Amino acid sequence: MANNPKFNYFTEMDDHMMNYDENLINEIDLFIRTLN
Repeated sequence: MANNPKFNYFTEMDDHMMNYDENLINEIDLFIRTLN
């Protein structure tokens, strides 16, 4: 039972996490450019 909520949470949030990661990569890229 303990594993089911965790599994369901990640499957439901999968698309959202993909979008978050894409935005995060863009933010990091912009931040690195400001350092240069």
